[in-house]
Parts: sequence; C-alpha cells; structure tokens
Amino acid sequence: MFVQKKTGETTSELSERIKKENNFTKLAICGKLDPMARGLTRILADKNTKFMSKNLNHNKTYNFNIVLNIKTDTDDILGLIKNVKDQFSSINLVYKFLESLKYEKMQHFHPVSAIKIKKNGVRKSLHQWSLSESLTTDMIPKKKVTVYSVNYQNYTKINTDSYIKLVKSKLSTISKNNINTFRVPSIMEDWNNFQVKYPNIKELYVIPVTMQVSSGYYIRMISYYLSSRLNILSHIYDIERIQC
Repeated sequence: MFVQKKTGETTSELSERIKKENNFTKLAICGKLDPMARGLTRILADKNTKFMSKNLNHNKTYNFNIVLNIKTDTDDILGLIKNVKDQFSSINLVYKFLESLKYEKMQHFHPVSAIKIKKNGVRKSLHQWSLSESLTTDMIPKKKVTVYSVNYQNYTKINTDSYIKLVKSKLSTISKNNINTFRVPSIMEDWNNFQVKYPNIKELYVIPVTMQVSSGYYIRMISYYLSSRLNILSHIYDIERIQC
C-alpha cells in the first residue's frame, strides 16, 4: 500500500495519521522521508508488517530543487543558515557535478543522521557530533549506492523575498510538538533577518532535478558534497518522492 507523506510530518506523525484514517493497529514505514520532504511512501499494516524486511530495497525517484547562494547546517531548509555568497559563476560546475553522480558507487551517511560512531572513546550519533561542530567528512561512514539517472533543468531565478516566504510557509507545517526539537524558532529568525544581514543577495538560483536512485540514497548529500568538494554553497528545497 502507498500513501502520501505531507511536508512537515515526521515518520511517527505519518504513522499515527495513517493508522487513524484506516483503523490500523500496527504500521511499518518502508523508506522514511525527512520532515521537509513529501511524497509517495510504501507502508505495511497489521499482519503484513512482518514483511517489512522484504520491502526496504526498492529503487526511489525524487524531484527536488538545488538552491544556490545559501548553505544551511542540515543542507535543507530545516537548518540554520551557515554561509551566504553569490554563486552564479558556479552554476556550470553544479551541472558537471550532477553528471558525475552517475558514476559514484559509495555515499557518506548525512551528518545529521542517527548513525552512531565512536570518537576518542565516546559514542554519539552523527547528528550529535555535527551539532558540536566536531564532525569531519573522514569520520562519516559510507554505504553502497547506485544512481540510475540524473535529469536536471536549466536554472531559474527567484527573488529572495519571494523565496523566504516559501521557506517560512513550509517551516510552519512543523507541528507545535516538534518546533523546538527541530529548532524552528531559531531557523525562522535566520530567515526573518536574512535581508538585513545579506542585503546584496537579491535573488537565488534554482536548479530543478529528478533522480532515480537505490534505496538509502541521501538527496541532501548533494548539497553537502557541493560545499565540501567544490566550495559551492547550496541547500535542497522541496524533496518530493514520486516513485518507491
């Protein structure tokens, strides 16, 4: 069975909603999405939850946007703004980087994931190490991935003021129970103060992308790699899963 996850929903909120709407007792989510992502999600209910292990390795297709000029600490809009710079001159490098993804067979786990690693005898999640700014790329474990296709469109421009309104609208979908967990008040403050702090950034460059990938591929790692490998500032906006 497939359902549509909404923007702003956590996995647990999606589960509770679907159970309530369908009178399910148990529910298994086969392929989680980040809170700011939306789209098609495979589920198993009640007695079928025992088949979860057989439903975790399906290929996925995503639509999303790479937004240049702004780097956040989560590589999407649910993060604090870390750096800002006009990167119009780097657009062709972004296209080349997207082409190169077709040949990569390994990918790091995202720095804000729950995967745990040990450093100096202390075991913490990548997310915890990242928040303490003690995480480097060489500390992050990798996994095998496959990129089956990458299709991108030419960039478009969006007025910064218009984009901020879109971001704030999406951030407002986070439930009251989770706004502090996801630092929403602080993130909102960043966007509210953006034009005061960065008056020269009048517009942003948006590259729409569609990718078909193996299970477990992190879309947000694209922005992470653009920054760590090419010093290109970006973040991912509006991930939509259209096939799973």
